[in-house]
Amino acid sequence: MNWFFSHILVVMGFALAVPAAVHMLSQRRSPQSVWAWLVLMFVLPWIGVPLYLMMGGRKMQRLMDSKEDLVLSSLVESQTPSDRVHDVLTSLGIPVAEGGNSLQIHNDGVAALTSLIEMIESAETSIWYSTFIIADDATGRAVIERLETKAAAGVQVRLLLDGVGCLRTSKRFLQSLIESGGEVAWFMPVLHRPFRGRSNLRNHRKQVIVDGVKTWAGGRNTASEYMSGEPTESAWIDLSYLLHGPSCHVNRQVFESDWKFATGRDVGAIRQDNRGVEFRLLASSDTTCSAITQVVPSGPDVSNDALLSALLTAIYDAEDRIWMVSPYFVPPESLIDALCLAARRNVDVRILVPAKSNHTLADWARGPHLRAIQAAGGKVLAHPRMVHAKTCLFDKTLALVGSANIDERSLLLNYELVLAIYSGENIAEISQWIEARLSECTSWESSTGRTNHLVESLAETVSPLL
Repeated sequence: MNWFFSHILVVMGFALAVPAAVHMLSQRRSPQSVWAWLVLMFVLPWIGVPLYLMMGGRKMQRLMDSKEDLVLSSLVESQTPSDRVHDVLTSLGIPVAEGGNSLQIHNDGVAALTSLIEMIESAETSIWYSTFIIADDATGRAVIERLETKAAAGVQVRLLLDGVGCLRTSKRFLQSLIESGGEVAWFMPVLHRPFRGRSNLRNHRKQVIVDGVKTWAGGRNTASEYMSGEPTESAWIDLSYLLHGPSCHVNRQVFESDWKFATGRDVGAIRQDNRGVEFRLLASSDTTCSAITQVVPSGPDVSNDALLSALLTAIYDAEDRIWMVSPYFVPPESLIDALCLAARRNVDVRILVPAKSNHTLADWARGPHLRAIQAAGGKVLAHPRMVHAKTCLFDKTLALVGSANIDERSLLLNYELVLAIYSGENIAEISQWIEARLSECTSWESSTGRTNHLVESLAETVSPLL
C-alpha cells in the first residue's frame, strides 16, 4: 500500500503545482525567476507551492488593487537641461526634477546620525519616518527617545516599519513611543492569507520627512552598523543625504501612499503653511540651494519598472564613465548586457562591491555577472569592508543615490526610493566619494574550479526566489 500513498502524494503535488505555475506564468517575470519557481514547484511541490503562495507574486492584481499606483504631482515645470534619463522618467509618471534644493551628502555614519537627530529635534509640526530596519541598539534607542520627546510635545509622529526587515523589532521597544502619542505601523505583515499580500514584496524605502520640507534619506537603516564612523569591521560604509526644498513634496506623497496602504487611513493633516513655495522663493538668493534633484520611487506601485528603465537608458547613453556601487550585484540580464556593451565601446565601467557582504548567497550569485563585465573590459573592484552604499554615476551629468541595490529584488520586487541628481556640484561630490572608495579597493578575483562555478550557478538560480 505504500506505493499507493506515494502515488497519491505525487499526483496531489502535481495538482497543486499546475495552478500555481499557471498563475506564476501569467505574471511578468524575469526568465531566471520563472525557471527557478518552475523547478521548485514541480520537483518539491509541497515546499515550492506554499513558498510561492507566501512569497512568489510580483505585481499581482489583487495586491495592486489594495495598494494603488503612485500618482505623483509636480509643483513646477522641469528645471533640468534636456536629459534622456529625465525624459524617460517623466514619461513613466515620475515628477520632473526641481531646482532650489539644498543637498547635503553624509560621507560617514557619524555625520548621518548627527544630521538625523538634529532634523528630528528641529521638527515643529510633523515627523514621518519610514525605514526597513530599526534596531534595539544604541542608535535605534537614541532615535526612538527623540521621537518620543517630540510626540509628547504634540508633534505628529508616524513611524512606518517593514514587516520583514523589522521582524526582530519587539513591540515593547516601541511601546513608549506609542504611549507618548506617536503612531507605529507595519508594512506588508509576514503572516497573511494566501494571495492577500506578499512577504516577498518589501518596503525597502528609507526616508524621514520633517515638517513636509526636509527629507533625510538614502541607504542607511536605523541601526548602529549603518551609523558608526569608525573604520572597523562592524562599521559599514554607506551613503545618505539631507534634502531640503521643493523636491521633498514627492517624498511626502510617497509616504502618504505607503502609510495609507499599511494602515487603511490617511497619514493625517499637517499645518499647511506653503513652506515648499516659500522655500523656493528664498532659495533663489541662497547659493547653497542650487541642487537640481528628482525623487524617483520604484516598486510594484510604479508602472513599467521606471528605475530599471532609467538605468538602462543611462548606461546606453553614457560616453565616458559608468561607476556603480552596490553591496549586492545580481542584476537582470538586460542590465548586464548593457554594461558589457558599454565596456566594449570603451566607456569606463567600474563596479564596486564588498569583498564579502553580509549575504553569502548574493556573493555566490554575483560571480557570473561580474566575470562577464570583466571579460568585456570593465573593472570590478572589491572593498575590504562591508559596503552598503547604493550609488551610480554616469559621465558628469547624472548621479543616483538611494535605497535600491543593483539586483533583481530591488529593481523588480521591492518598494524603493532613489534620488536622481543633475546639478554639477553635487555630482562632483558623489564622484569624489566614489573615487576615495575606489582607492581603498583591490581588483575582484573570480573564484575558480568546477565546484565553485556549480555553487555560483545554483545560487544564481535560487536568488530570484529570495
